[in-house]
Amino acid sequence: MLSASYAFSAVTLKTNPIRYVGLDTAISGGEIVNTGGEQITEAGVCWSANPQPTINNGKVIRSANADSYTCIVKGLMPERGYFIRAYAITASGTYYGPQRTFATDRIKLGMPLKGGNLFYVLKAGDPGFVQGEFHGLVACPVSPPARATWRNAVDVLVNALDSAMFTGSSNTDKIIAALGTGDYAARYCYDLTYNGYTDWYMPSQAELSLLLNVYKSLGATSIIGGVVWSSTEVSASMAKQVSSVAIKQTAKSQKLKVYAIRQF
Repeated sequence: MLSASYAFSAVTLKTNPIRYVGLDTAISGGEIVNTGGEQITEAGVCWSANPQPTINNGKVIRSANADSYTCIVKGLMPERGYFIRAYAITASGTYYGPQRTFATDRIKLGMPLKGGNLFYVLKAGDPGFVQGEFHGLVACPVSPPARATWRNAVDVLVNALDSAMFTGSSNTDKIIAALGTGDYAARYCYDLTYNGYTDWYMPSQAELSLLLNVYKSLGATSIIGGVVWSSTEVSASMAKQVSSVAIKQTAKSQKLKVYAIRQF
C-alpha cells in the first residue's frame, strides 16, 4: 500500500483501506483531509482494472456531504484485480488520493450468492450473457413445499414443453397462465419470496439436471437432491421428473419435491 495521504495542489485526500471484498462488490471510501480553501463539488472513489484509475473509469459518488465517507463498489468481475482511489472535484480540477489494490473472490459452485446457491455461470452465447459482467443461475436452498403435484387439480396440456437450458422461466409462465391460482409445483416457485428475491421459477429438465449433478459432484445432496419436478411437460397427464441419476416421465398427479431457481 502507499502512504496514508497523497496531495495534489492544496487538496489532500486519503483512500480508506478496503473493508470488504466479495465476488462482485467491494467497500472502501475516502477522507478529505484538507480542502485548501476550495469548495468540494463532488467526492467519492474511482476504480479500474488498470493502475491509477480516474473518474473516467468506474466511480461511486459519496452519499452524504461529509469529509469522511464510505462507498460500496458494485458490478465488479470475480477473480480479478482492481485499483481504487478516492477523488474530489473542485473548480480548479480533480484530485486523487493514494491508490490501493484488491482482488475479488474466486467463483465456487455451490457458494451462497444472489439469494441462493450458485450452480451455473453464464458464458458467451448464453441468453443474458454480457461481456465484462457476471451472471449465472442460483438455486433456492430450501424446497418451497414439502412435496407438490405438477398439475392443479386436473390434467391440462399447457404447452410447457421446452427442456433446454434457460427455458424454465418461460415454461413456468405458461404453466401459471394456464393453471392459475392453486397449490401446485410451479405456483410455489412463482410465488416464492426468499432472501429478498421474488423472480424464482421452476427449472426446465436441463436446468434441473445440471443443478442436481453439480450438487452431487460437490457432495451437497443435503442441500438439494432426491426426485424433483421439472417444468418440462410431456403431455396433458405427464411431466418430467429429474433425479441425480435419471430423468423420467411421471404422472402430474404425483407429489414430488420442488426446487426453485433464478437467473441473475
